[in-house]
Amino acid sequence: MLHRLPRPGAAQLLSLVLCFAAGSLYGWSGLSSVVRAEFGVGHAQVGQVFSLAILAFTLGVFLAPMLARRCKTSVAMALAALMAALCLAAVAVAGTFAQVLLGYGAGFGLCAGLIYSLALTQAARSSPRMTAVAVAVFGLGGILFGYLFRRCAAAGAEMDALWSAAALLGVAGLAALRLPPPNEAGAPKPPVAEPTLADPRQQVILWMVFFGGSAAGLMVLGQSTAMVEDLGAGVALASGVVAGVAAGNTGGRLLVAVTVTRLGAARVLQGALTVICAGLAVLLLATMPGFALAGAVTVAIGYGLIAAAVPVMTRQITGAAGFDRAFGPIFTAWGLAGLMAPWAAGEMRDASGSFALPLQAALGLAVAAAMLAFGLRSKGRSKPPISNGVS
Repeated sequence: MLHRLPRPGAAQLLSLVLCFAAGSLYGWSGLSSVVRAEFGVGHAQVGQVFSLAILAFTLGVFLAPMLARRCKTSVAMALAALMAALCLAAVAVAGTFAQVLLGYGAGFGLCAGLIYSLALTQAARSSPRMTAVAVAVFGLGGILFGYLFRRCAAAGAEMDALWSAAALLGVAGLAALRLPPPNEAGAPKPPVAEPTLADPRQQVILWMVFFGGSAAGLMVLGQSTAMVEDLGAGVALASGVVAGVAAGNTGGRLLVAVTVTRLGAARVLQGALTVICAGLAVLLLATMPGFALAGAVTVAIGYGLIAAAVPVMTRQITGAAGFDRAFGPIFTAWGLAGLMAPWAAGEMRDASGSFALPLQAALGLAVAAAMLAFGLRSKGRSKPPISNGVS
C-alpha cells in the first residue's frame, strides 16, 4: 500500500526532514542515565526536563501560526530549526543541570513545537495523507534518535550525541532559508478551495476526543514497562515493551497515511479509540507479562492512529487555509493529557498497589472519547487538492 503515499515536493520534503529532526525531542530517555551521572541528579529531576519540554512543545504549536503570519512558513521553520540547533549545542556543552533544563526542556521543546506545527501546516496544504506522513515522520525521529542517544551514552560519548540532531537541524534550517518565495514565475499555483466541515462544535468535540484518547493512551505508554514488571516480566521482556510500544505508535501513525483518504478521519478516530479500549481490556485481564505486552502494544497502535488522525480531522473541519490557526488550540488537549496522565497513573499505582485503578480510569476516558467521536462528521474519500506550492 506504500505506493499510495504522496510524493512530496522539495519544500515538503525539507519540512519532513525538519519534522524528523525535531522528533529527537522524544529521544530524551536515551540521555537520562548520562544526565543523572554527569550532574548528580535523580529520576525526578530528569523527568522535570521532559515535563517542561511537553509544556514548551505545546506552547510552540500554539504560537507557530503567529510566527508564520510574520514571514514565510519556510523562513519560520528555518528560524525555529536554527534556534533548536543552538539550544542542543548549548546542552551538549552544558556545565550545570539548570542549563540542561532550560536548553532542552524550555528552548528545544519550544522550537520542536514550532517546527512540528509549521511542518504540519505545510503538509496540510498538500493533502490529508501528507499530513499523516508528517506526524509519522516526527514519531520515527523520536525512535531513531532515542536509539542513537542510548548507543552513544553506552559508548561513553555522554552528551555529545546531541550534536547529531543539532547538525541535522542546522543544515536543514539553512537549506530552508534558500527556498524560493511562493508563486514566483514558474511556481505552482496555490491549492484550490475545497469543501470543509466548518462547525465550531466539531472543533470542541475534536478537542475532547483528543484529550480523552491521548490521556488514556499516555496512562499506559508512560507506565508500560512497570505494568509488565508487576506481572513478573524479566529484563528482556521489559526491554521488549519499549520497542513494541514505539513500533506500535509509529505503525499506527503510518497506517493513517494509507487509510485516511479512503475511510475519512472521523472513522479512523472511532476505530483508534476502539483499538485503545481493546488494548486496555487485555491489560485489565492480563495475568501474564506476555498478555500485558500485547495489550500495551495494542494501546500504542491506537494512540498512534489518534496522533495522526487528529491533524487530518482538523484539516477537514477548517480546510487547509484555516489549519494553522485551529490546530494550536486543539493541540492543547494533548499537552494537558501529557502533563496529567502519566503522573496520575503513577499516583494511583502507588496509592492502590496495582495498575488496576489507572487502567480502569483510562478505559473510562477511552470509552467517553469513543462516544464523543461518533459526533464527528467525516467527508470520507475525496481527491486531494493539487498543490506543490511553497509558502
